[in-house]
Amino acid sequence: MLGKSAVTRAGLLVALAAAAAVVLLAVSGGAGAITRPAASSTSRQTSQPGSALESFPTTPEAGCNYTISERGASLVAVGGDGTVKRSTDNPNAAAFVNSMLASHEKICVSPGVYTLESEIQISRLQGVTLSLGAGTVMNGSSDYRLLLVFGSPGTVIDGGVWIGQGSGVGAGIRVLYGSNNTVVENTDVSRAGYDGIFDYEYLAPSFNVSIIDNRLHDNGRYGIQVFAKSPGPTTDTLVSGNVVLDNGVGGIYTNGVAGVTVSDNIVRNTVGNGPGDIGIGVTNASYDSVTRNQVDHMAWFGIQAFFNNHTTISDNISTSNQGAFDQSGITNDHSSFSTITGNVVESNGKFGIYVERSWNVTVEGNLASDNLEYGIGFYHGSIPVMGEGTIADNTCGSNSLGGIVLNSAVNNSISMNRCADNGGDGILLYNDPGQAGCTGNVVSDNWLGNDAGSQAQRYGIVEANEANRNVLVANALVNNTVAAVTVVGPNTTFSP
Repeated sequence: MLGKSAVTRAGLLVALAAAAAVVLLAVSGGAGAITRPAASSTSRQTSQPGSALESFPTTPEAGCNYTISERGASLVAVGGDGTVKRSTDNPNAAAFVNSMLASHEKICVSPGVYTLESEIQISRLQGVTLSLGAGTVMNGSSDYRLLLVFGSPGTVIDGGVWIGQGSGVGAGIRVLYGSNNTVVENTDVSRAGYDGIFDYEYLAPSFNVSIIDNRLHDNGRYGIQVFAKSPGPTTDTLVSGNVVLDNGVGGIYTNGVAGVTVSDNIVRNTVGNGPGDIGIGVTNASYDSVTRNQVDHMAWFGIQAFFNNHTTISDNISTSNQGAFDQSGITNDHSSFSTITGNVVESNGKFGIYVERSWNVTVEGNLASDNLEYGIGFYHGSIPVMGEGTIADNTCGSNSLGGIVLNSAVNNSISMNRCADNGGDGILLYNDPGQAGCTGNVVSDNWLGNDAGSQAQRYGIVEANEANRNVLVANALVNNTVAAVTVVGPNTTFSP
């Protein structure tokens, strides 16, 4: 374990691989995964006795009020008793599905390739289930949405391959306006002009929405976005178990929605560090949780919290993300009272973990290694000073510039960290010119040096550019090639 709080990298990789297998099996699994007692069917238009359609074989799915299938050039809805209840020669499957929807009923769609000339609309209904079997493909023939859930609590969308036109400004699947307790699961959504799945908190929030075990890829904006025009109440939204690949702007993104849990997802670009910029972003809200995800090869951030107080970022793997200066494996910006624990951040283009313009942040029990700048950084950014955080029990090794850096950060506790074999410093305390200072920090009980045979790390602890009035005590300073401690400022307390 990484100290007291971190999971082992090997254990976390095994868990994520198992989660990925479950997701992929769910995407390719059979129809009818949700079983609920079928409610009494409402009255439907039926085919006329003696219709030629009566001669087609009927295969209703168990538990479904109606099963829709292709019959040559026709679409047919079969009731639970095996008789044809409605048919059409119109190839627009959206219009046909819409004609069958009713509250507290389950509509199943048999395998086949269907054309959506408009969108399926589940509007102002309750308890609707739309279940698509394995091999069911919904092909959008316009650049609008494929499916809308509007003001319809208790909706379940289960399965199906949903393919957009790769243009326009519509999402593949959109949920909005009080569609509480909606579940979107086991779908494969691609080529939407905007987001693959879009939970839009616009006119009214939707509480307890679950977006689980889907595959989102090659969409124009995000794979999954949960968005509110202005911050609102905690929604308890769950985004879990999804595989999110190669989307235009990023993987999973929340904006203005509090209380979102983003867990056990795999987010990546499969070719280099593009096209997606952000793996997972939680912004402009509070009390969101990002945990047990694997993110890699994003062009900017692996995981980002931005103006998002009280965020928990724990037990994730964020690796090989390219990044600019303030972009990293994990970035926490303008997000105070965050907790960043138990993560693996390796081989990122800039920092492993980067905290900027934030107060009272805890960074504990992480593995931050082989990053091209520092393993962990606290930076003031556009404000005079930041701080009052904790950096404890982390392993920061083999980073190109150093293990831990504080730039104009005050009153932080840096303890029990192991910073070995870094390219420059074990710990650097630094103050940018004109800033308020890098003071009041307590650096204690850290192991700072080179392992046997390594000559990489030059300094154990460095104070520079008017960083002073810090406490440096009880650190193990081992085999640093230039100096154990250097440029100690006035009024700094130092003892080995």
